[in-house]
Formats: sequence, structure tokens, C-alpha cells
Amino acid sequence: MHSRCRAGKYCGFADAATSLVQGGQDVTVQGADIVDCAIDWHLRLSTASEHDWLRFTEWLEADAEHAAAYNRVLEDDILAAPMLNLATEAQGSVVRIEGRRDGWRKRRGWIAVAGGALAASMAAMVYLPSTQPGAAAPSSIVTAPGEKREMTLADGSRVEMNGGTELVMDSPRQVSLVRGQAVFHVRHNPAAPFQVAIGDVVLRDVGTVFDVSNEAGRLGVQVAEGAVTYQPDRERLTLHKGMALSARAGDDRILVRSVPAEAVGGWRQGRLAFREAALREVAAEIRRTTGHDLTVATPVADMPFTGSIRLAGNAEQDATHVANLTGLSARRAGSGWILTSTRDAPN
Repeated sequence: MHSRCRAGKYCGFADAATSLVQGGQDVTVQGADIVDCAIDWHLRLSTASEHDWLRFTEWLEADAEHAAAYNRVLEDDILAAPMLNLATEAQGSVVRIEGRRDGWRKRRGWIAVAGGALAASMAAMVYLPSTQPGAAAPSSIVTAPGEKREMTLADGSRVEMNGGTELVMDSPRQVSLVRGQAVFHVRHNPAAPFQVAIGDVVLRDVGTVFDVSNEAGRLGVQVAEGAVTYQPDRERLTLHKGMALSARAGDDRILVRSVPAEAVGGWRQGRLAFREAALREVAAEIRRTTGHDLTVATPVADMPFTGSIRLAGNAEQDATHVANLTGLSARRAGSGWILTSTRDAPN
């Protein structure tokens, strides 16, 4: 028996027939019926099976209007955000998830991505506990601080690794980001979603471009295309193209902010952007990206910084630039540089 959405049209749900073709004729829905199907998919995805995700991807790709309707549903979901207890800040929103998390282990949820009419830009990203068995002999790929590396995988997907990054290739479509940062250009294949594991959670993707960072318990995800729905436990949050999500292990808050879509993975062009990041975190990211030995004196290490830093590639210039932006002093410390309060700087 075919499953119907509220409009009585076939939407391709998992309990429908395996084909969306009935009697040799393609089943299509139009107008408000498409929106009804989009709403039904949005409601079903919180408990979707693997087969459901494949059917959802097929439905999105069947017609550009399907993706457009689903995006409108996601936008309406954002407008209904008060149910999430959102606390709006100047540049972003903080979502408090009830109950503190023990590392990443209990930060469960899924991310579903839709948007764009072409199959290559469609994505379904899932955030859930890792259950995939590891490959027999996973290989580890490591970049030194300041080193960049680009790889083309067997399936045609590409990975751009920042410095100070470690990736473990568990299988042709499954990698683990142990530490560091990378941009993934995933080749579309809904039958075999690409997986990026971070600790005990997984980002699952079937075809898009996104940036992921994992550093000292801080997780960051930036999406350059489509729309992303993040659902930890029962609560739901939607990110659109040009938005970013930040979370910390052991914290029950998730920061959502806007970023220019073209700025996603800006480290590749020597651009780093921060929002309320501790200076020690800023210095760590500069070290990772450039290889410069830059540290921050303990009294100012936790001073928050919001802004964009354009790296020159020269250790002295970059240290001086950051010092000017933060009202600190930069001075030599052995073979590197240290940022200190101006009152602590030697005369």
C-alpha cells in the first residue's frame, strides 16, 4: 500500500512502494501538495531509517520545486525557534540543550541538508553516535602546523587539510577527524553517504562542501550550500547556507551564527574569523594554519576576541597584527612570539 502525505499524494516515504512510478507513469505533486510532502518529510526525518534518508534524497532530486519547498519549511521552522529557548545575541544565537553533556558521547542528533536544484549540491548530513565498524587497516594522514594538503579520494571526493590536522581513513567513504580542520568536497552518492567521525559522533553527507574543525573539545561546522537541520535529542535547530554551528564538549550550549558562504574554509586563503574566542584559541589556530610559534601570556590568555584576521605569512607581522587588533604587545620569546599586556611589556 502506498503512503500518502496529507494531500493524498505520493511522497516517497519508506513504507511506500520501492518506486515512485505507478502504472508506468511518474507520480508528481504540485503547489500546495509539494509543501505538504515537504512538511511530512520534515516531521518524519527525526526518526528516519537509512532507507528513509535515501528516499528523501530521491524526492529532493526529483524536482527543483521539492528542494525549494523543503527549504521554505526549514525557514518556517527557524521562525518557530522560540520552542528551542533561543537566547539571541548581537552576532548569533545560543541554544541551551537541557542537561549537560559528557564530552561528545551524549550529544546526539542529526543534520539533514537540503537546498539547490542539482543533485551535486544536495546533502543529507546526520549527527549521531558512530556505529560503523572500522576498516581492517585504517590509515592515518597527518599534517604539520603550517602544512596544507589536498587529497582526492577513490570516490572522487576531495579533502583539503589545514595544518596540525590528523585524519584517519577508516574506509573509502568514512574518515575520522582526530584533530585539526578540513574542508570536504563530497562526491554525490546517496547510496553510500560519506561519514566524518568526530569522537563518538558522525557527520554523514551525501554531497556538498563543508568545513569541520575539532580542536581541544571544540567542534565547528560551516556549510557553504543548502540548509542544515541540527537536532540534539528532541529539540530542533536549522542552519541555512552561510551559517555556522559551534559547540564545546561538556557544555550544553550551541552557538549559531551567520558567516558569508564564500568565507567558509577561509583558512585556505589565510583568513581566520573568530567570535568571542579566547586569545589562546586564536593563537592555537594561527599556529595550526601558519606554523608560527605564537603564544599568549597567561593573564590575557582567556581574553575574548571577535574579529577577522588576515594572515601575512610572516611570524613577526602576524604577531604584531594580532597585538594591534587586541590592544596587546607582541615580543619575542625564544624562537617565537608571545602576546602580553602592554603594562607587562618590557620598556
